[in-house]
Amino acid sequence: MIDRATHWFYARRHLSAGASVENMRHDLWANGFYNIWLTLKKSDPPYRVTGLWGQEKFEIEFEPRHFLTIRTLKENEWLKKAFARVLGQPPHFQYEDRAGVVYEWRVADREARWQSMQGLPAYKNLKRFDLPVEE
Repeated sequence: MIDRATHWFYARRHLSAGASVENMRHDLWANGFYNIWLTLKKSDPPYRVTGLWGQEKFEIEFEPRHFLTIRTLKENEWLKKAFARVLGQPPHFQYEDRAGVVYEWRVADREARWQSMQGLPAYKNLKRFDLPVEE
């Protein structure tokens, strides 16, 4: 069984930025998502990472135990699936902003974040995936 992101994202004890990104990459590879490369760009929280999958570029911003966002130019089901598998759950939100499509996972302040995006023209096509389905 693969230990999903418990050492770099969910853990109470924080790793350095470089160790967190290296562990993130190892988790992606261990889950079968090869041909991905990550480069740390900002080493104080929230961390910023640029990524490359094949020829497709993307950006990650995260703060352990708080949030992780992935930003791509267009919708990318492969990245969404990869990080959902590594984090052990699908993204909580998906939306479009000026820079492209964003997938967002929230550990802290999820409801406040969702409410803060409502009605703002900067956020388009808001989708929320963490609510229970009504029968």
